[in-house]
Amino acid sequence: MNAKEIRVTGGGAKSPVWRQIMADIFGVPVVAMVEDEGAALGGALQAAWCVARRKNRSAKIAGFTTGVVAVNEATRCTPNRVNVARYRELQAVQDKLSMALREVFPAARKLAAR
Repeated sequence: MNAKEIRVTGGGAKSPVWRQIMADIFGVPVVAMVEDEGAALGGALQAAWCVARRKNRSAKIAGFTTGVVAVNEATRCTPNRVNVARYRELQAVQDKLSMALREVFPAARKLAAR
């Protein structure tokens, strides 16, 4: 299954340039969340869901996230087709380089460890 959208939080999510780069690299829209403290909010929602599941095993986490987890549409970046194609070309070259140098990596690690 391929992602249809990427939702971001935290420091990098505040940068329009970084969101656009992510959209271009992954080829899907990127949008920041209204709540930018994703880890704290996610932990609190998961804890509340776990407590609820003690009483009701069929409790769904969506019941806790609906109305709380929202995107900031003003931050949405859509992929630029030209950039998407360029990043895919770059990734293909990187993949070939990585495979070609695979035999060299152990020697490089050994030298770096000295």
